[in-house]
Amino acid sequence: MADGRCTVDHLAGFQRPSGSAQVLTCGPDLLLLRNGSERVFAYSGREARVQAVYIFAGRVTHLLESPDRRCIFALCQNDGIYCTSLHQISRRQQAGIQLKEPSPTPTEAAPKSPVLVMVPPDACVLKDPGACSFAVLENALVAVARSGTAWRMGFYEVPAGSTGSCKKVEELCIPVLSAGCSSIYGGRDEAVPPVLCCIYPHGAKAKATEDSSSGHLLLEQVLFRLLFGVDAALLSSPTILCGLPDGRLCCLPLRRPGNPEAEGGESRVRVLRHLGQPIAFIGAWGAGGDDRGSSCLLVVGSSGRALLMLAEGEEEGRALEFRERHLSGRVQSACLADGQLFYSTGSDLLAVQLRPSPSGDRPDLWIPSLQPPVTLNVCSLIALSRPTETPAGAVKLFAVSLKGRLLRVTLPQKSPRAHGALSAAQVGQKVRDLLAGIGNVSERVSSLKSCIHLKNDALRNLNQVFNICCLLMPNQRHAGGGPCPVRPISCRVRVKRSCILQQETLFLSCVLQNSSDYILEQGWTLCVQLIYPPYPLTAQGERPTKTYSFPFDKLHPGKNLEVTLPLATESELALPVTVCCSLMYFLQSILGEEECRWAPMSQPSLSQLVKDSGYISLVLDTQTVDWLDCLWVGGPATHGNNTRPSSGSGVDLVQTLLTSSRKAQQQECEGAPLKTLPQRSSEGGPFVASLRVSSDLLKTALQLSGSGTGSVSAVLHWLVSCSPAGENIACEDIPVLSAVCPGGASLRLLAQEVTASDLWADGPITAVEIRIESSSLAELCGLHFAVLRRLQALLKEGVPEAGAARRLKGQSFVQLLQHTETLSKAVQEARGHIALGLGMSSRITEKLLHTYGQLRDSPFLIL
Repeated sequence: MADGRCTVDHLAGFQRPSGSAQVLTCGPDLLLLRNGSERVFAYSGREARVQAVYIFAGRVTHLLESPDRRCIFALCQNDGIYCTSLHQISRRQQAGIQLKEPSPTPTEAAPKSPVLVMVPPDACVLKDPGACSFAVLENALVAVARSGTAWRMGFYEVPAGSTGSCKKVEELCIPVLSAGCSSIYGGRDEAVPPVLCCIYPHGAKAKATEDSSSGHLLLEQVLFRLLFGVDAALLSSPTILCGLPDGRLCCLPLRRPGNPEAEGGESRVRVLRHLGQPIAFIGAWGAGGDDRGSSCLLVVGSSGRALLMLAEGEEEGRALEFRERHLSGRVQSACLADGQLFYSTGSDLLAVQLRPSPSGDRPDLWIPSLQPPVTLNVCSLIALSRPTETPAGAVKLFAVSLKGRLLRVTLPQKSPRAHGALSAAQVGQKVRDLLAGIGNVSERVSSLKSCIHLKNDALRNLNQVFNICCLLMPNQRHAGGGPCPVRPISCRVRVKRSCILQQETLFLSCVLQNSSDYILEQGWTLCVQLIYPPYPLTAQGERPTKTYSFPFDKLHPGKNLEVTLPLATESELALPVTVCCSLMYFLQSILGEEECRWAPMSQPSLSQLVKDSGYISLVLDTQTVDWLDCLWVGGPATHGNNTRPSSGSGVDLVQTLLTSSRKAQQQECEGAPLKTLPQRSSEGGPFVASLRVSSDLLKTALQLSGSGTGSVSAVLHWLVSCSPAGENIACEDIPVLSAVCPGGASLRLLAQEVTASDLWADGPITAVEIRIESSSLAELCGLHFAVLRRLQALLKEGVPEAGAARRLKGQSFVQLLQHTETLSKAVQEARGHIALGLGMSSRITEKLLHTYGQLRDSPFLIL
């Protein structure tokens, strides 16, 4: 094997494995293969065809042969362990039961259909949905299952003939490590099953030998005593060796001296070594062979760490020694035979020679060591069988490829180098070896090219995602150091109205604008979250929410993406609604689970953007949809007469007033928005609210020119510009606008220039009075707060000084404050009457309505 050449023969083709695969040698001519499905295939090497297909109740995750080689045990996922006889094949062939579907193509000229063996439910010998690995002894079965924070190791007695359910003898628990290897490997240890094998001391009366496929090993007496203790060696106790996914190598002798109940279960389990990575393979080898037993125990981890356990020193004073080595690549499957370790990394098959090296003090003593691996140029292997040696001296093993092919790999131990001329047979064999090597190299190159292409695409997508994250970071700045005036990627929200099934419905139109230089590739998702006002208001301030997700394929620079989602019907509308727009990206679509967990740690600037579930969340805009956004503006309105409310509906209207006022105060204190009240009777309307704003302030903030009707109309257009029909209003000098609220109530918005002279010592000030007239009291409250919110947002933007500072008339201002306090006390007294259940008289009703009108018609001026 010095030149690393091998011969690969294709035996059969199966379905592409879904998960792990396994190939098991049962005698010289029979192979058992599982590919992660519910089927197990029996391949006959003598007939070169699939002889039988066993169909189990669920996906088969582990397969073992009984020590007498008459039965097979199969572990079904989330079900249990089944046992069926291998001798059913011949009986069913005589009965004429065959598969109805075509079998894998064998090499015979006249192939026979494989036998279909349906494994019945009563073949289940152990019902345990949590079982993930097991080992079969002579008359016993050991199963390992994960249960919460512990590994359960159960011992069962197998009935005679392997029929019927197993009887539980004992169960031990091994605690799961809270931290360690599982956190290092990204928490993926649950996907790696434990590795179980039974080790016998040489000379024990055991039918299982090393060449059995059940995974039993024989160790020499000295090494067995050093590993498992004097008691286990004197009792010739078989010992269970369990390699856990967290890297611990545990041992448990099956026989104990003295009283078995005197010793606790957990104290019997001893940890030999912690490998620091999931254990993938356990094997034994040594110069003693079958005469003295193996003198070296080998444990291989899934990330390439190899541990050699051997007895070193003189015959009388030998001591246990642990030697660690590192193999190249990640170990997917491994096997050991005749001092050679074969393991597959997925991209190549490697061979490592375990050669004894003479000791310095005693040349007759040998110390095993791992030689550098030799590549065999066979790729895409995910499962290996136990190697066997042919009569010609070559090593033969069977393997399953990533595409589901059953392959036979033959490795010559020595390459003959004849000094004379080669015969025709030798030349033909060399040509076949070279062609096989070329084919294997070509397949490996194709696999590597595909892998490199996938990694390049992942790196390109990751770089693009990182650039977009930098654009949308909250502290993003231009090269000059100033704040970014225009967001490169934004989302604009607007309310639209539609009639569905004769019912007016409001929709939200969200337009995603890509003004950056990057393409939003497939994988990005636009998420829109609607946060509704709570009703009734709770102490916790909980607010109902709805989230809509819109995945899209590609958005080029300069393009827009518009999505529409329902807001509510007019009868169920709750305002104001907070709309949060964000971009989300699922990192696991381009990274693996482990890399996705480590990405935020390698880039601290991204840690605040990556969520626990592997999503990147980038907030675009947060807007508030209020009553002004939902108005249906119909154009100029005619001046009408304002009527006072009638006494018939006064109590209901006062109740509406007090409820709206209470909710407004809770909004200011707790940050909770108002809930739309049911529409009241319009008999008492219209209701009026007004406020005054300095003309200089509006001209400066809205960049208006001139005065009079033009500037007043511009203020009205600014207030209703975001409404559904706001863009359709012609830019005319209109001092009054008529509109319809979502609840159906009529509305008028008026604006006019007035002169304020009562509070100013420096003379009168020109102001714009905004007046709201509505036939519904609830809609009036919502509209009043919506206008105030617009003005507050205008002031927060930072309006420059619009003139010299004005001096107040102190006496007039104090009188106005005292009058406002008197109105506030009147409202508080009415609230007290309602809270105590004393009712309300018509006099109090009229007084409160009058107070409400005075509060809404405030003489204060916003500067």
